[in-house]
Amino acid sequence: MIICCILFWAKVSFSQSENIYSSYWTGVEEIFTQVEISDGVYNDIDTLTGVLTLTVGESSYDPVHDYYIRTTNIGIIVVDANNGQIVNSYSFTNGLKGIEYDPVSERLYGSFFTGDEEIFASMNLNDGSIQEIDTLNGVDLLYVGESTYDLQNGRYIRGTNLGILIIDSETGQITDTFPNPNFLKGIEYDCVTSKLYGSYWTGEEEVFASMDLTTGALTQIDTLDGVLTLALGDKSFDFENGHYIRMTNLGVTVIDITNGSIVNTFPNPTNTKGIEFDYCFSLSDNDSGEDSISFSCSEPCESPMAAMDESALETISSGNSTLMKWSPIDNQIGCQVQLSSTNGTVVGTKIITGAEAERLTVPHSLLQSGKSYAWRVRCGCSITPLVVSPYTSWQPFSTPASIVINSNPNPTSGPSNVSFNVEQSGYTTLEVFDMNGRMIESLFAGNASPDQEYRFEFDASDLPNGIYIYRLSTQNEIENNRFFITR
Repeated sequence: MIICCILFWAKVSFSQSENIYSSYWTGVEEIFTQVEISDGVYNDIDTLTGVLTLTVGESSYDPVHDYYIRTTNIGIIVVDANNGQIVNSYSFTNGLKGIEYDPVSERLYGSFFTGDEEIFASMNLNDGSIQEIDTLNGVDLLYVGESTYDLQNGRYIRGTNLGILIIDSETGQITDTFPNPNFLKGIEYDCVTSKLYGSYWTGEEEVFASMDLTTGALTQIDTLDGVLTLALGDKSFDFENGHYIRMTNLGVTVIDITNGSIVNTFPNPTNTKGIEFDYCFSLSDNDSGEDSISFSCSEPCESPMAAMDESALETISSGNSTLMKWSPIDNQIGCQVQLSSTNGTVVGTKIITGAEAERLTVPHSLLQSGKSYAWRVRCGCSITPLVVSPYTSWQPFSTPASIVINSNPNPTSGPSNVSFNVEQSGYTTLEVFDMNGRMIESLFAGNASPDQEYRFEFDASDLPNGIYIYRLSTQNEIENNRFFITR
């Protein structure tokens, strides 16, 4: 097993800026723009060069880097919200849709259709690589842009032919399915109230409503007077003020979720679309010592931060875990540890918050036994903007094997004693091979238990001098032990 993200969630607090990011077509080019939510003023930022078509509602936001993420004709583009520059663009043949960015796991989640089934997947926005997570069984219709994300619990929420699905983003498992007979659309999840908000058409009027994601119960809040048409999936959310933001025939419509009243309506003469509200994001410890999501904008600190003291790095491995230690740096508010496998692939990330963050313990039960890994760390003093130290160099460590084999004497001129232990019960074999891969003898084949040591004697008197191998095999692992015959 490898770790993907070791995080625990708790209380939430909020504070945001007052901007919406989106884009519009002039007839000649696509313009990335900012809308000030306080007064509805539009500020054009830059042209999205090469962008000709966009999927309505298919957008998301990375609050750590201030990146606006959008599905376009040139693929999934990552736009720096500060200057409108396209930072990255990733094409994906199958078309990842229903995109939602998770700043905790630092991945973009969505799904794609293979021609036979719908696959829940994630994208690494550093290199555009896709990780298929699981099949969404029974899903054959998804509504464009009709998705949202529960940052607190790592849940991806999607409107489909089955109803509203709740999906565990780490495993891809559908944990809940709630029927949606009224076709609640424009869905947005609020971490404060733990409810899903949206609206539906009765045939005569548009009704603003909420859904309880424990029971699936739908509660009508109020009628959205004057709203006749809505852009499917084109919506966003203001956590601090409890405001639901939606593109309608009235323009940019800001709705109070407590009573359903329309707080503000701003004309949308340019037909701006793909709206995303700018929010800030950080993690902090709660009273129980667990991580807490915070959407507060921290004050910028001195950039760049000083490099970490490499001489203070320690790696201490025991039988059950590995402890990683470093020295805190001035003004840090937290640190990020990355874990990689021997091929350099990052297999886990953990954020440890606080000015005194200085260690991380990784249980070996989360890793593969008998394998080599490495870790590195960086610390930061600000989330928005992101101000961090450079990563340290990679620090290697290994996990112990779950099966152990010993032989003596080694070298031997004749009889040799061999013993082994296993950590888990299961079918096990102990065999002797020469260097040509030919099996000389089978010493054990059967179920082995972790509560005893198995001992055998092997007589090599009739074998020629050379190198031989004791091979211990279980269902999950193979361990080889070389021994020498000399006379």
